[in-house]
Amino acid sequence: MDTQRMLGRFWVLAALCVIVCCWPACDDGNGPTDPEPTEADWLIYYSYDADSFNYYMPIYSTSELQAIDTIPLPPPTYHDLRFTTDGRYIVFDVATTALEIFVLDHSTGDTVGSVVTNRGGSLRISPNDEYVMSVGVNGLAVYSIPSLALVYTNATQISDGVFLPSSDRIVYSVDASDSLYAVDYINLPDSVATTPILMGPGIPSTFRPKYLAPDYHNALLYTVGVDAIGSPGLWVFDITDFSTVQAIPLPDDLQYGRPEMSASGGLGFLKGIGDTDDDNVILRYDPSARSLTRFLEGSNVVWPWFRPRSMALTPDNGLLAIVVSISGADSGALVLVDTEDGHIVTVFDHTFGQGRYARVYPVPR
Repeated sequence: MDTQRMLGRFWVLAALCVIVCCWPACDDGNGPTDPEPTEADWLIYYSYDADSFNYYMPIYSTSELQAIDTIPLPPPTYHDLRFTTDGRYIVFDVATTALEIFVLDHSTGDTVGSVVTNRGGSLRISPNDEYVMSVGVNGLAVYSIPSLALVYTNATQISDGVFLPSSDRIVYSVDASDSLYAVDYINLPDSVATTPILMGPGIPSTFRPKYLAPDYHNALLYTVGVDAIGSPGLWVFDITDFSTVQAIPLPDDLQYGRPEMSASGGLGFLKGIGDTDDDNVILRYDPSARSLTRFLEGSNVVWPWFRPRSMALTPDNGLLAIVVSISGADSGALVLVDTEDGHIVTVFDHTFGQGRYARVYPVPR
């Protein structure tokens, strides 16, 4: 396959250095400051499309604060990309005439697995790195890594899904449903192995979970959802028995996305989108204090826009990578923010195109 050969060629890091532009500093402290390299060097894979025919994935170094490689992608761009926690494999999907998932060896760039699927689109990697889940409105499917042999499939309209710490069970939310569902897909693959989860006190009977984010380190599950009248909230569950740990009401004038929780525990972020860019906000969650605070607000950022589309934390919790984008002809950017004080470390700008997502390679360079 020509696509596979081209992908294998470009996934191997080359010794290229691409000059990156930064936006001018703002006068209120929320603009990019003079770049200061971080102690650990993390690689951030950033997907964006320049136009309908040109797609790129620059790879940025948080130490050098510039692109060390730029990968041209075959159209259309990737729907999602994930790394196994040990950094050995890259798992991504491409939506052409059908949705196809690939597994690449990170060190060689060789394609070691591929499969065509009609389930999902967003990818999740199991804690033991042995499985990948593709989840979306057309259902979900679980495949083994690296062969991508099918393990489990479900045609239900899915909002989101995650693996449990044992890696042999998954939990997912269903569109317009007032429950979460658990599946033992390893031990009961051929049965109707779907069980509604009875959630504990503090959860309204009409609660409709949508976005899920696990914290394996602290055995917690973060869920963003709404009640029957549409009032949003962030609910925290004990991932072992799904008892309620905390329920936090959210401002009802914003639309919320999937929480971004750190792999090591201890930090989380949630984006809220309002009617205007000034209303947009990123909230910071501190699990130790169980507090949710306003971290970065559009009204305090003197940019042409502040519309967060995707977020990713570096494994040391030091930096938050934010993809900002807007509809229309204006370009997007990848913003690196210090997670402690919220100052913008730098902005990786591109002249044209819309940013899609950012993913951090889990092993420092």
